[in-house]
Amino acid sequence: MKTVDVYIGTDLHGSGKGLGKAIYIMRTQKGNGAFHESRPAVRAAEDATESQLVLLALRDALMRLVYACEVVVHTECFYVAAAVNNMWPQEWQRSGWQNAKGRQIKDLFLWEGILFELEDGGHILKAVCGKHEFSLWMKHELPHLAAGVGGFEAVEQKVIVPVGDRY
Repeated sequence: MKTVDVYIGTDLHGSGKGLGKAIYIMRTQKGNGAFHESRPAVRAAEDATESQLVLLALRDALMRLVYACEVVVHTECFYVAAAVNNMWPQEWQRSGWQNAKGRQIKDLFLWEGILFELEDGGHILKAVCGKHEFSLWMKHELPHLAAGVGGFEAVEQKVIVPVGDRY
């Protein structure tokens, strides 16, 4: 099974709501050992939290996959990484989308969409929490990128210049 890494960055952090942007880049290794990276995709969302932005990016990335993959999402959002690695969405689904306290989970429609894409595509999802090799570049470039609210849009190729965590 091929592995696809999804690197996600947002300009919002924590649970505060606001107008925010999310960006992601997908990477996989080809049979010859070379890496293929997708063009970054960016979108804005009104009245959003960091978690919602990460979930929007993850759902969009999963929708782009055409074959079953092991998907490793790299994010600085502790909540989303913990939920993925502890398989909370699968437990929420079994319990009628309620958390351990019996309350409806937040961002239900996003988690449902992610689980649908995982099941439909036969994907396995894992998460890595913390800064990743695109973190610094995303933090620097995201405020300067135009982003629509309707959906993710490709970023001009000339914008990408990260080398490791430097630019």
